[in-house]
Amino acid sequence: MSASPKSFKWAMALGAIFVFLAINQVNRELGSEDIQVFESIIKDNQLDPAGAHKDFESQTAYIIKALKIVNRMTELGTGGIPPGETREPIDLYMRQSGECYDRSRFIEKFLMYAGFQVRHVAVYRGDFSLKKFLMNTGLDSHSTAEVLTAKGWMFLDANHIF
Repeated sequence: MSASPKSFKWAMALGAIFVFLAINQVNRELGSEDIQVFESIIKDNQLDPAGAHKDFESQTAYIIKALKIVNRMTELGTGGIPPGETREPIDLYMRQSGECYDRSRFIEKFLMYAGFQVRHVAVYRGDFSLKKFLMNTGLDSHSTAEVLTAKGWMFLDANHIF
C-alpha cells in the first residue's frame, strides 16, 4: 500500500517545517561577552542578583530594575540591530539602540544570568499565514518575554515597564 500524493505533500511540508525550526533555533547560552556586560551593569547599578530571589517582592523589584536599565540604555524607533547581524547583549549595549526583539533578548539573558527562568514570547498580529511566517516577510509582530516568579509566570514587555 503506497501513500497518496496528498499525504506525501503533507509529510514533506511538515519535514520542511521541522528542518526550518531546527536551523533557526536560537542559542540561549550565556557567552563570556554576555557575562562581562551583565557584571558591568550589575556593578554600575548596585544590583544584587543573589538577593533577587528572597521573595516575590524582591523578584519583582529586580525585574523592574532590569527593565528600567534596558529602557534607559537603549533608544526605541531606531530600526534595531540590522538583519543578519548578531543581536547579543553586547551588540545592544554597544549600539545603545534597539527594537523590541533586541531588547527582549537582552532582558531574557540578563534575567537568566540572575538565575531566573524565562521564556520568549512572539506575538503576531494582523494577516497571518504559514508562508509569511516561514519566509519571515510582511508579519506584524512584537517580541516580549515571561519570567517565572514565586507567584507564577509574569508577562514582561521589552518596551514598557508596568
